[in-house]
Amino acid sequence: MNEPEKLIIPESQDAQGDFDKIGIRMLETDSYDVIIHALRTAAEGAANLVVLREDDAWKTVVMVLDRLRIAIVKSSGFNRPADLKETRPIEGAAVMPRVLAYERLYEGLKNAERGSRQMATCHRGDIRWSMYAQQFEKMRDSCSAMARRKTGIIQVRR
Repeated sequence: MNEPEKLIIPESQDAQGDFDKIGIRMLETDSYDVIIHALRTAAEGAANLVVLREDDAWKTVVMVLDRLRIAIVKSSGFNRPADLKETRPIEGAAVMPRVLAYERLYEGLKNAERGSRQMATCHRGDIRWSMYAQQFEKMRDSCSAMARRKTGIIQVRR
């Protein structure tokens, strides 16, 4: 009853024989898009906190995120004027609940960090992208600490 071993080839194997199901291949432009979108998301979350908390510290966070996003758009070579605009103040019914605003800020910074690490890897350890990633990580941690201190939220979801 000894059957010979059978070679099992997954159906998802690509032409190069790559079996990696964990990650996806990204072009450099895709990585830029991830970072730009993540920074916009984080800035929108912080802009909501400006309205909800009426605190100048969140205005500073929005300003810093916008400046970083604009610098990255310019360095990417994208010619997309919409990405160069600053985040608009949130008004009226567009204000989201506080917890959702914190979550958008936190997730945006986390995704910007991930995208920057991806860019650092693609550019063979480019120190600029490593520094961006470290800066986003520090901002995420300081914003989480500020959120806990000012509102009594125990922990922003990681």
